[in-house]
Amino acid sequence: MSDRHNFEFTVPGMHCAHCEGKVTVILESVPGVESVAVNLPDKSVRVGIASDAAVTEDTLRSELAAGGYPAA
Repeated sequence: MSDRHNFEFTVPGMHCAHCEGKVTVILESVPGVESVAVNLPDKSVRVGIASDAAVTEDTLRSELAAGGYPAA
């Protein structure tokens, strides 16, 4: 298992389990993402990235925004 680093976001547009599922699918589709943990009551998301992945915070924010869930 590789080492990971994490990004955390607040996603104000998440209001229900459907939103939670969509945000999870959006982020899991990004190459290099190893885990996605959503906390719906807090509207927060923690994303685990493989240490050797070329994923940036901006990439994740762009994907969320393109999917209709911009991060704050």
